[in-house]
Amino acid sequence: MKKSRILVLGLCLALMVFWIWPRDAGGETIILNVETLILAAVDATPLDGSTSARTYLSTDRLALYSATLTEKTDAVEIIAYSTGADTADDTALINIYGYSRNGPAVKIYDACTFTLGTATAPDSGLYAGIASGTDLHSTTVNVSDSVDNGIVKITFDTVGLRYLYFEPETFTGITNFIVQVRSYGFK
Repeated sequence: MKKSRILVLGLCLALMVFWIWPRDAGGETIILNVETLILAAVDATPLDGSTSARTYLSTDRLALYSATLTEKTDAVEIIAYSTGADTADDTALINIYGYSRNGPAVKIYDACTFTLGTATAPDSGLYAGIASGTDLHSTTVNVSDSVDNGIVKITFDTVGLRYLYFEPETFTGITNFIVQVRSYGFK
């Protein structure tokens, strides 16, 4: 009789540990940080790996085009918009790089063209409704809601990255381009 009570108690504890506890503790996604960058001018000398102060070294990363990720960041979502009197179909072409804490720049999304749509953004601007580029990341870069009157979102895994770097290449009709980086983690 005593052994059966111990066995039942042991089974109850095992059930609680392996079935109830993980349900209560896991899987919640939380927003860790939202960082806003203002890209106001096209970088005349892009990162090229060899030009002085424009190599892929972390010391050549320009702070004004960089977002810092916390160590708890697992993924990011990027949205973008213009400010002022820009019009639908104006474009911004940027490259997105990632850096580990002291590592070199690795290109994540090459020649990303954001096209303004018709959705109204803060400061009398327009949200980028469409985005396209070349995925060079070790995991998939996802582009969602890429429609003219929507707000396009670019998302990707950031494991191993400490910084994101947004290198503006060409603006057509856009004066100020705002990039908002939402960092996500899991509880």
